[in-house]
Amino acid sequence: MVFPKPVHICIQYRDGVERVTGKIQEDIIVSEGMVFVQLLQMIFTSYPEIEKHYPAGSLGLAVNGVPPDVYDELHENDVVLLTGS
Repeated sequence: MVFPKPVHICIQYRDGVERVTGKIQEDIIVSEGMVFVQLLQMIFTSYPEIEKHYPAGSLGLAVNGVPPDVYDELHENDVVLLTGS
């Protein structure tokens, strides 16, 4: 049986989102092959208040400084940034 490899990701919260999460940054481990939209769903599940404070389209999102496509695959040491408006 082959298991996916662990991938280390850093998530940063800025411009008000850190007040909702109570954190400015967290390091997590996800499975190799995870795409951005899956990570975003995990974040919204962990912090449901984000969606209440920031309706669809009002969050700034970046992976390594670049706006992601929903199906972009995450890689080792990626930095994901969520910013409020």
